[in-house]
Amino acid sequence: MPLDPSGGHSGSVLLHVEELPAPLVPHAPPLRLAFLVAGGPGQASAASFDLEDSGRFLQSLLPGYILVATTTPEPGNLGRSAALVSAT
Repeated sequence: MPLDPSGGHSGSVLLHVEELPAPLVPHAPPLRLAFLVAGGPGQASAASFDLEDSGRFLQSLLPGYILVATTTPEPGNLGRSAALVSAT
């Protein structure tokens, strides 16, 4: 999806994405996806929800969901999970 749907401006944004796969359960309904959104403007959901430490608890609240949290990373702190999303 372009950053500017009208096509008037091109650009790109770096986006840090964390994913916690749902545990596979035999005879369970199809997996679903939950994007975790933090409360304030510009607030990073990856930092707010901390999937590494709180992921199992969050999965107990949303069983069968793949959990996804994002943030715009600080320069120099991109890590392996940074993805470049661009519009031309």
